[in-house]
Amino acid sequence: MVTSNPYGTSTTILDPAKFWGRTETLDYLFAEIVAERCVSIVGVRRIGKSSLLRALCMNTIQQRFASLYDLQKFLFIYIDLGEFLSKTINDF
Repeated sequence: MVTSNPYGTSTTILDPAKFWGRTETLDYLFAEIVAERCVSIVGVRRIGKSSLLRALCMNTIQQRFASLYDLQKFLFIYIDLGEFLSKTINDF
């Protein structure tokens, strides 16, 4: 079965069923969050950074790691400030 790269699309992945192949990365990020450590996510354009950050906020994704981490004490919120780049101080 041939699958296509879901991260090459023009938008961030919002469907948890289409978010796959990042189990180790998610595991690492959840472990760092639970340990209250800072992490930077850096990469070239269109590699899935925003999709990864959105996945951290999805209950479906979090449930996959429920046996490893107590994520219920965290509130994950995705905020994209890119839309504010052309805004003035008053707009913000």
